[in-house]
Amino acid sequence: MTTSYLVDAPNRCMRGVLMVYGPDGALLRTVPATGPSMSTRDMEEHMRRLLDTIERIDPDGTLHYR
Repeated sequence: MTTSYLVDAPNRCMRGVLMVYGPDGALLRTVPATGPSMSTRDMEEHMRRLLDTIERIDPDGTLHYR
């Protein structure tokens, strides 16, 4: 399993998406996050913290957090 995230700011609304990929590279799950008053740096830090709280990932991509 691989996790990654993307941060973008379309229409003045900061958006982050956590993506979970399976062993074959297929996208299994996405977890969106938005924050209209967040800076790009704040959203990136939020996404990194979200990644750090993942305890385990099921084979279907379901995330379990601490």
